[in-house]
Amino acid sequence: MMAVMVFVVSLEVVMRYVFASSLIFASELSRLLFVWVVFLGLALAAASGKEVAIRLLPDLLKAHFRSGLILALVTRSAGISLMLLLAVVNWEFVVANWHRPLNSMPGNAGLFHLPLTIGAVLTAFHLAVGAVEAMLSRAVESPAP
Repeated sequence: MMAVMVFVVSLEVVMRYVFASSLIFASELSRLLFVWVVFLGLALAAASGKEVAIRLLPDLLKAHFRSGLILALVTRSAGISLMLLLAVVNWEFVVANWHRPLNSMPGNAGLFHLPLTIGAVLTAFHLAVGAVEAMLSRAVESPAP
């Protein structure tokens, strides 16, 4: 998607400044691809444990929790809840805009909202997998007597 986006934008620049013409679909296609790359990239980052995190609250709470596992589970649960709420609410936008056509390309306006729903569900899944892995690694580190 990134390669197509770079190609279309580069082609649009050449068309505008060399041929004094424009590709009618370039702006809409590049925005659509950008939205898909961002929200699928969010899920990919969560899968590799490199998602963007605001560490202020967990860092403040570290002293109050003896186990880092509890804090990790609380923060991951909050992230999972937020992602699932985002997916459900955004799905309403997908459905509401599915019948609206795009301006310059075949397709519908719901395609702009769909990647957020997909990305949020995939991110929630990867956060849940990370929480399970944290619990399993903790169980292996300190077996019951």
